[in-house]
Amino acid sequence: MRSSVVAPVLLVAVLAACTEQDAPSSDVGTADTGGGGELSPLEHFLGKGAVSFEGGLALSSDGSALDSPVGLSEDDLSRRREEEQLIADCMRAEGFEYVPYVVDPSDSDHPFEDAYALPPDEFAAAYGYGISTTWADIERPEDPNEAIRDVMSPAELEAYWVAMHGERADGYEEFPGKSPPPLAQSGCAGKVAEQVYGNLDEYGRDPQWEALASDLSALDIRIDDDPRVIQAEDAWIACMAEAGYPGIDHIGGGQILLANRIDDVLEIEGSEALKPWNEADPEALRELQHFEIAIASADRACRVEHFDAVFREVRTELEAEFVEEHRDELERHRERLAEGG
Repeated sequence: MRSSVVAPVLLVAVLAACTEQDAPSSDVGTADTGGGGELSPLEHFLGKGAVSFEGGLALSSDGSALDSPVGLSEDDLSRRREEEQLIADCMRAEGFEYVPYVVDPSDSDHPFEDAYALPPDEFAAAYGYGISTTWADIERPEDPNEAIRDVMSPAELEAYWVAMHGERADGYEEFPGKSPPPLAQSGCAGKVAEQVYGNLDEYGRDPQWEALASDLSALDIRIDDDPRVIQAEDAWIACMAEAGYPGIDHIGGGQILLANRIDDVLEIEGSEALKPWNEADPEALRELQHFEIAIASADRACRVEHFDAVFREVRTELEAEFVEEHRDELERHRERLAEGG
């Protein structure tokens, strides 16, 4: 099932601003944990969108919704612009050119904005999981920094990324426990993130938060390991096999099969960079999209029949217990969200 890992502080909403491309997302193919629009006990306590079970139980660190597929608020855009300008200034001081680059979704209509508002079953029937069926057709503004990097020598490019992100060896080998380095040691991007968003490291290493994060991880495991959820997942696996997808042994296996096919179509090997969708073989891409819609539709139907209601029932029950047992810690976290992170 899902990875039972709760990242410290879960800076998803904050550090997503540091990435150079933002991927649209959809809840299609995931457990319907929202209960048809109803809030779970943790969501009641912290706010809609502040809790996610995508890849493990996660909490927003700044009050931003974790499940918003498209769009940035005006405050988000303002901070992104400030951050990008500060990165450009920092990189200039390091001897590199960097052009501030912020894509404002309001500048043009997102081609799939209406699609993401569809009910999950309709989305699956039209777009599958929303990966090859949407990403392949989105025209993205060109990042001017790509042209700058393209003419760099390998040595220059390595120095550029060190200036941008710091000395970050594979697996963070230079840091105990292989945990990410502090923002202050993470190049211009990290230093600027700390300047714009505050000392996220301090909050992430707060003993009170670490204890809450550990308890959240334990809650995630309890939900996954509940006999009712295990039985529902087994029924889902059997349903997927009957639908023509044998060999899948856990929720999320459909996305993994799709990811493997995407690697083949885009000719990705190991850690190679993603090949542009527009360079894929058109016929292979069409076949990939048909496969995605078929497996996502089967996935969705099997979840509705066998899994989602059970998962929602167990999640609600165990979350309610968690809220009662951790009310003080959650109250402190909610106060921090109210202060704007």
